[in-house]
Amino acid sequence: MRIAADLRGTSVALVQPGCVLVLDVPSLEPKTELGIPGDSDDTDVAFIDATGRLAVLGRAPTSTTLHVVDPIGPTILGKLDLRAGARMPAVSGDHALVIAGTTVSVVDATAADVTATAIPVRGQVTVAAGVGNSQFLLAVGGALEEWDARTRTPGRRLRLDQPLDPVFVGGNARHLWTIPRRQADAIDVIVLASRTSRRIELGEPALRVDAHADGALLAVLGAETRTAYVVDLTRGTVERIAEHVADVAWIGRGATLAIKPTDGALELRTLGEPAKAVSAPAPAPARPAAPPPKLTRDGLSDRLAAWRAKHTKPRDAAPSPVASAEAGWRTELATAARAVLAAGETRELPEVELIATAARRLELPEGLHRAFALLYGAHLAGHRTSPAELARALHDDWTEALGAGGLAAAGALRIREGRVGLHREVLAFLDERPPLTGTVFGGDDGATSSAVALVAPPSIEARRLGAWAASIAGAVLVPDGAPVPWRRLAREARLRGVAPLVIWASAAAVLAAPPAVAAVVVERPAVADELGLSVLATWRD
Repeated sequence: MRIAADLRGTSVALVQPGCVLVLDVPSLEPKTELGIPGDSDDTDVAFIDATGRLAVLGRAPTSTTLHVVDPIGPTILGKLDLRAGARMPAVSGDHALVIAGTTVSVVDATAADVTATAIPVRGQVTVAAGVGNSQFLLAVGGALEEWDARTRTPGRRLRLDQPLDPVFVGGNARHLWTIPRRQADAIDVIVLASRTSRRIELGEPALRVDAHADGALLAVLGAETRTAYVVDLTRGTVERIAEHVADVAWIGRGATLAIKPTDGALELRTLGEPAKAVSAPAPAPARPAAPPPKLTRDGLSDRLAAWRAKHTKPRDAAPSPVASAEAGWRTELATAARAVLAAGETRELPEVELIATAARRLELPEGLHRAFALLYGAHLAGHRTSPAELARALHDDWTEALGAGGLAAAGALRIREGRVGLHREVLAFLDERPPLTGTVFGGDDGATSSAVALVAPPSIEARRLGAWAASIAGAVLVPDGAPVPWRRLAREARLRGVAPLVIWASAAAVLAAPPAVAAVVVERPAVADELGLSVLATWRD
């Protein structure tokens, strides 16, 4: 039995022989039941991020079929016939990744006409993972490559001294991680900003891994003891949370896990709270030795009603809703910041590497690190900080509280409706969320440390320019859509440790000069000369 859960935190699917049972969260009442051919090992099931739809890929001896299904009904929204033996190792955003032999394709699960479009990966993909925003991380040719499913172009690429041969991969904007095939009892974490790595020992080989939506937490199922662990990649900790587990998966974007014991009902468990067993429906009843039902609506309502009547037990109380609070240093910082700002207490704040990194990249003076951490802690606590509270916490120094100090000069502070706080791009970085203004395309050699010019025609799409620029100038932040908030883009690029991709034809109307660190795209070498920039490369079709 396997578990799949959606990022909206509203549904969880139990994949078992002959059927997929979709349950509501948090009530765990059955929503619908989907018949599938063959054993559960012959079926890949995943929720599409934003829609709650299911992608169901079933393998038969001579063919493979991918269905896109609305579980409410259920209704088949699309069908795609694939080569025999095809598999769906990951989904991300609105896309599913499908691998058939050496062909790697992406499927837009929201399109009216479901089709598979090949991406030009060079080599055999051994393992893959979705890393959010329709981005996929692939292990291919001993390296890790990130691909954008919407543009079918590569982004960052990482190759180490020794070829990589992972059995699991994943990551976010701050780090990548792998579990080596030959040492499946350890997680190797690669910090992208510093190009350093460290190892987290699990104690036993990993059988299954489910990454949290923010990429910083892993739910790992041990192959030898069937023990479920939560691994914090930022802190390097491993926490044992359950034993004798059939499968485990994150639900939504909070801190709640769905845990299916090998002998017992499905459980919802929130980190930092006592274990809570939920009287979930029992596994679906055994079916007669007949061909399993198709993915159709005929007769399904009657079968589901009978299943409910026979197997659903009354509950004494409804389970708690999914919690969104995050355990660990954020909880500690939020508590301390509220006490300092609201109650005027004198209290030490936890030292956090992520906050120190942001302060360093924003070039904040050492004396402002505490104020910076306090404002982030206030954000975590939901506390709307007044200028008077911040001034009191800084020993009655009103300079920062009124926006005339180093925090504002560094682009960290914003004042709105009589409240002070951090800019949205700063909060997104500290929350370990994807960038707000664009998409990071990474290069093998870090990012440029100055402003450089790249000559390209104005007709080239920005993401194609980003993939090209990353291979030349290093990691870049490519703006999403138009109009482009150039100053916000530059601020976010600094925080992420990359260079903004500045298309000068449109930025010149807003910016007097390019940022000090940037990959500036100009139409002609003469424009680069006017800006005092050296031309690093010229676009060649």
